[in-house]
Formats: sequence, C-alpha cells, structure tokens
Amino acid sequence: MAAAERGPREICWAARRAAVMNEPALPELLTHYYRPFSRPFLSLSDLPEPELSRVLDQIAEHEPLPYRLTQPDYLPQRRRIEAR
Repeated sequence: MAAAERGPREICWAARRAAVMNEPALPELLTHYYRPFSRPFLSLSDLPEPELSRVLDQIAEHEPLPYRLTQPDYLPQRRRIEAR
C-alpha cells in the first residue's frame, strides 16, 4: 500500500513494528506544519539573535510559545547539538 493510501494509524503501526523488529523506520510521507505568516521549513537555529527574538515575538502574538522556547538555555544547547 502506497503512503498516500495509508492513514496515520497505518503509518504509526508500521513505525511501531519497525521498532519492535529493530529495523530502521523511515517515513514514506512527511508532514510539515508551518504558520500562515511564515514560509515552510524554517529553522530557529539558523537565525541570528536579533532576528530570532523578532520571530519568537511574532509567534507569541499568535499562540503561546512551547515551553522549551521559553527556557533561556534551550536554543544555545540546541545550536551546540546541531553543530555536531
């Protein structure tokens, strides 16, 4: 069955089966959600500090920020990990 024919439940089941069988689970379908006021596939890690603050403020105007983004150590730690 092609990914387009499979629903989320079937895709989730395939991922669980792969985990149990110790097989790599690569998705056949990727969904990326983005906000209507921005372009898709943007990363906060790529933004310089002044622009990062502006983007976070813009997001916070529309919805509450996820808890992790309110923690002062989150983004520096994320950048260190992504640089590896």
